[in-house]
Amino acid sequence: MWQSASLPAIRPARNTRVRYMNHIPTHHSLVPLAELAQLSEELQSQRDTLSRLREENRKIHSDYDELQLRFDDEVYNGGAWKREKERLETKIMDLTKAYETSTATQSDQQAQIVALHSQVRELRSVLNDAEADRAMLQKARRSLQAELEGIKLDHADANKMSSDREMQKLQLEKLDLERSLEEQEDRVAMASERVRKAETHAAQSQLELDQIRRENTDLERKNVSK
Repeated sequence: MWQSASLPAIRPARNTRVRYMNHIPTHHSLVPLAELAQLSEELQSQRDTLSRLREENRKIHSDYDELQLRFDDEVYNGGAWKREKERLETKIMDLTKAYETSTATQSDQQAQIVALHSQVRELRSVLNDAEADRAMLQKARRSLQAELEGIKLDHADANKMSSDREMQKLQLEKLDLERSLEEQEDRVAMASERVRKAETHAAQSQLELDQIRRENTDLERKNVSK
């Protein structure tokens, strides 16, 4: 069998290997510089972000402080407004109660005045009737007095019995008329006094009613202004 001869190993020359290695690029020496630049950029970005966050945080704190002040003002003003509102509501309730009381008093007073005016009309009617009766009695008394005077003149002779009886009869009638007239005059005086008192009371009640109406008007104006 044929055997090939062993060939010697090919070894490059030393200077050739050096020249080859000189042509290999040195990437390992460039990598740290790139990473350092990238890290520097990231660090600057982080610094910018941190500065921005600090500014935003400062602004947020400033806004918070402002809102807190506004909130405190609102709470204070809200409390003051609430107290003022309660005070006004209490005042309105008092005014309303006073107005209702005055209105009720006014209604009662008006009813009393109506009753008084009705009473005055009735008393005036009674007074008119009494005055008419008194006038009639006065007229009858004057007529009787004239008749008595005529009998005295026509019958001077006192011995005539018929004349005496007629005179006595007329005198009795005169006495009756005078008593009736006195009674009627008393009735007229009493009726006049009752009418006077009723008219005075009605006038006083009317004044009180006018005062109540003025007070109610003032209360209404106060309620409107409040």
